[in-house]
Amino acid sequence: MPEDFYKFWDFCKNSKPNNPTQALKDIGLILVGPYDVLAGKFINVNKRDKEYLIHWRYYHDPPEFQTVLKGDDKSGYHIGYFRDSPEELPVFLASNSANKNGVLQQMGANIFAAVNIYLEDLKKSGDPFKKMHIGRIQTSIKKEAERLKIDLSLRTDSMVSREKKIVTRTFNKIGLVVPYNKKTQQGYRELALDNKQLAHLLTKLENTDDEKQKTNYLSQLEPVFTYTSIATDECDFGTGIELGWNIMAHGVSSLDSTALRFLSINYGLLNRETFAKIAEAHLTNRKKGCRLSII
Repeated sequence: MPEDFYKFWDFCKNSKPNNPTQALKDIGLILVGPYDVLAGKFINVNKRDKEYLIHWRYYHDPPEFQTVLKGDDKSGYHIGYFRDSPEELPVFLASNSANKNGVLQQMGANIFAAVNIYLEDLKKSGDPFKKMHIGRIQTSIKKEAERLKIDLSLRTDSMVSREKKIVTRTFNKIGLVVPYNKKTQQGYRELALDNKQLAHLLTKLENTDDEKQKTNYLSQLEPVFTYTSIATDECDFGTGIELGWNIMAHGVSSLDSTALRFLSINYGLLNRETFAKIAEAHLTNRKKGCRLSII
């Protein structure tokens, strides 16, 4: 985990020594995920390896996303770190409202920035009970960030630099970054359908209970799957990840196994095996809602 993750834990311990995970409860946020480890909640807990990989993993979360803050259960709001490779530190944090859609919203390059941005958004909401605590908490966050020389910007130079590496915008809007050779154009090719066409077809598949219609929609999707498989064979590994991401962000559960197949193969070929393991754990035990702790 990045240094700011631990600095924020220290900040929360100073704010609420007896229960740091609840330090932001007054503004509707709870520290979860890897913070549960720091809080000692996994002491004497014995789970299968796969289960640890889905601790606080929301329905639409791609393997690159790691939840560290949970918000309200009505929308399924949560904030997490996003990294393009399991071997690299996160480039930024993002938020998602899992009960609404699979869109990820960038929230700055560190968790102090993410909470500060959350507070700015909270000022615009109509919740008077949370609003009364904003000033106190935001002042303390800004003071600590200044002391630690932490950037509270929404977008940093590293985030802008990442934008230049994006090969495609996916359903989750965050942009996919994979190795791509501009000269040979190897590493990524477009899907057989554009985002609008694919989303329309996936929605039809999701909303029908008629088996004949399902077969019809699946037959229309088959060229997409075939074309993506060919892309993988020809070393355009980003295409398979894009398709897997899009299925996850859309939410059509009948294609979870298809998403897993493309993600597993292409993550493996990109030496991102950790993401492949997360995808397998998640897509074989994918849950809607907000009761996502394995403890």
